Parts: sequence; structure tokens; C-alpha cells
Amino acid sequence: SNTSAIIAFLPQHLSAFAMEYPQIKIDLQERTSSEAITAVRDGVADIGIFASHVATDDLEVRPYRRDQLVLVTPQDHPLAVHDKLYLHQAAEYDFVGLQQDASLQSLLHEQASQAGRTLRMRIQVRSFDAICRMIHYGMGIGVLPQRTLYRDLNDLKLRMIPLADEWATRELVIGMRHYAALPVVSRHLVDHLLTPSGPTGETP
Repeated sequence: SNTSAIIAFLPQHLSAFAMEYPQIKIDLQERTSSEAITAVRDGVADIGIFASHVATDDLEVRPYRRDQLVLVTPQDHPLAVHDKLYLHQAAEYDFVGLQQDASLQSLLHEQASQAGRTLRMRIQVRSFDAICRMIHYGMGIGVLPQRTLYRDLNDLKLRMIPLADEWATRELVIGMRHYAALPVVSRHLVDHLLTPSGPTGETP
């Protein structure tokens, strides 16, 4: 699964699944969206959760959840006064981002390019937490999924500004080679994940 799903949605959903099926062991691995797709396509994983904008080849996909991308800045940053922003409005500032092969990073560069801008990546790290800490210490600004942020905002004195771009509402999907060919246990898990439940369980 990609990091967004692991932080924002899967803990609650897998906990409920484990209570219903205590005898089932789940092997969950954190990967980039591209790595998750490759693992499913190559038969290493039964299912994967990843961002829908990444090419899925011939995998069967089902909508899972949506996450909203937001700009993250220090509370005293010039952009922090805004309630909403388009990505191109932030392009004049240095950015902190994920490693180059992360699907979120590819999406940001692609969308900035389409708007005629280039993002100035000052530093690239491997986790959302590291991005937040770099922003806290003045290394730049960043774009992250909203649901991954609440624990860091107050502690690190960060400001979260929703991106107004249409593409910034990002869909996460569950991918598999063929649902009908999945092991029974994996089908149960897919069915459970596709059932709305709790505050993060809105129907996509």
C-alpha cells in the first residue's frame, strides 16, 4: 500500500477486519504507488492500494477513498494567510518533497509543468513526517495529503492550506489482477475495505 492509505485509512479499516477475522494474518508493506502496482502485477501481492493517476497497466481497480492534497507551510510563512491556493501560486518558493519515484512527487511536477512552472525542490526525503520536520525548520514548503497531517500541525507550528486545483482531490484505488481469481481471504479483505465505515469511510 502507498503511504497515504497506511497513515490515513488502513489502521482503522484493518483493525475492524482483524476483529471480524482474528485467524487471518495480513502482510502489509509500505510502498510507493508504482511499487505497489508492480507487486500486484508480478504476483508478489494479492492486492495493492495506490493513487489512481498512476498507470495501472491491465490491473482491475476499485475506488477506495479520496484524499485532499494541501500546501503545508510554517505558520509565519507569507502564504500562510491564504485559505486556498493553486499550486502555481506557490511555485516561487523552495519545496521539500518525497523521493523522485513517489507518485505524489511525479504528480506535482507534472501539474506544475502543465501550468508553465517548475517546482524548486530544495530537499527530498522518504517520509511525510520528514517533510513536516524540514518545513518546521525552514527548509521550504510542501504538499501532503490532508488526512496525514493533523498530528503534526500544532506540535510543529505548521499551517495547512487546501489546494484549489481540481487534480488535488486525489483518488486512492484498490488494485488486483482479477477479483474473481483472488484467494477467498483476499476477497473478504477487498469487500471489507470497500465498505464505508467510520469517519474516514465516506463512499468515494
